[in-house]
Amino acid sequence: AMPYLAAPLPTTGRSVTWGPPVTSGTVVIPGTIDPTGATDVAAAINAWVESVPDGRILDFNGGTFKLSQGIQLSNRHNLVLWGHGATLNVAAGASGGDQLTSPIVVGHKYGGSWTLGSADISIHDFTIVGNNPTPGTFVPGSEAQANLELTGCTRLEVYDIAGSNAYGDFAF
Repeated sequence: AMPYLAAPLPTTGRSVTWGPPVTSGTVVIPGTIDPTGATDVAAAINAWVESVPDGRILDFNGGTFKLSQGIQLSNRHNLVLWGHGATLNVAAGASGGDQLTSPIVVGHKYGGSWTLGSADISIHDFTIVGNNPTPGTFVPGSEAQANLELTGCTRLEVYDIAGSNAYGDFAF
């Protein structure tokens, strides 16, 4: 069950209740996307995510996925990324600590620009592992990689995420 809060709005004192994203079905990650962590599946996962319409639950079905770039959500609405216990591993050879190697990126489309406007997104039940071989040690020029890169979104819920080995913060 997802917890939701009634919180006062800072300027009016009114309360608003945030609820879960409105979804109409679950789409399980295709079996053709390697769930063993042996091969880079960033392009395949991003093509799958792009093909699923708004208003769905994307079930990662507990696999281990090797990524050279993060999973992107750009101007998306009413989506749930359900890891179902999945692990996202940034590939050792991925471009250092670039922000696009953050395993989950909300608000950017690769090869494009920052595309604000994602709303009503829930991300949960993942283990996220960056590719920093010396976690906790500052590496100049690599600090942009976070476990989660979240920009320009509203009503975003993140829970049951374990993150490690990012060059930067857990969430940016």
